[in-house]
Amino acid sequence: MDELAARFNIEKKNDKYPYNINAMLASHMLGLFGDLQKSEEFIKANIKVKTIRVKLNGKIKESMSFPSFKFKELINENWEDSSLNMMLDASKLFFVVFREQENGSYIFSGAKFWSMPSKDLMTTVKSVWKETVTTIRQGVKLIYTGKKVKNNFIKSSDKRIIHVRPHASVASYEVNNVNADELPVTANWTNKPEEYSDNWMTKQCFWLNNDYVLEQIKDIL
Repeated sequence: MDELAARFNIEKKNDKYPYNINAMLASHMLGLFGDLQKSEEFIKANIKVKTIRVKLNGKIKESMSFPSFKFKELINENWEDSSLNMMLDASKLFFVVFREQENGSYIFSGAKFWSMPSKDLMTTVKSVWKETVTTIRQGVKLIYTGKKVKNNFIKSSDKRIIHVRPHASVASYEVNNVNADELPVTANWTNKPEEYSDNWMTKQCFWLNNDYVLEQIKDIL
């Protein structure tokens, strides 16, 4: 990364690169300047840019998030016209991959355009989407453990390509909180704190599982 940054005159400030250093490098390598995601070429082709860091142990630390969804909107969609299906079927992802080195720095490993195979989208992913809609319609199960709130959405440990978890960095179960969204059906609470709402919970989004993403980029590692 240091070599590429120097090549494209990207400097550190207070011994740190800009927070979007990966996206900046990707733009320069493609001969584009500014925000790659906002480039005319990528907008016209409906391409979403995703930078990926592969750790020294060969794993990706984070799963890949998509925009948060509105509970009320999600349950009124049908699969064919759903935001998730349209996003994964109609658009391409551009993976820009960096690998960690022994000294903790990252080097550019490769880049590729990728679309989700139909066999994954129309089977496993579709079933997760349908189960998520059912969970919301039946009332999300929320359990307060004393430290955090657990729910019954599909998790990454279920190994089903995608999962659902919070998009907000801060959890909230308060009415009209910026990090929460209103549920269409009252939640099924266990051990609910008095200050928490029955009808609001932390914003959620779909995530591509990190192990699935790793499998898709193994050819450029």
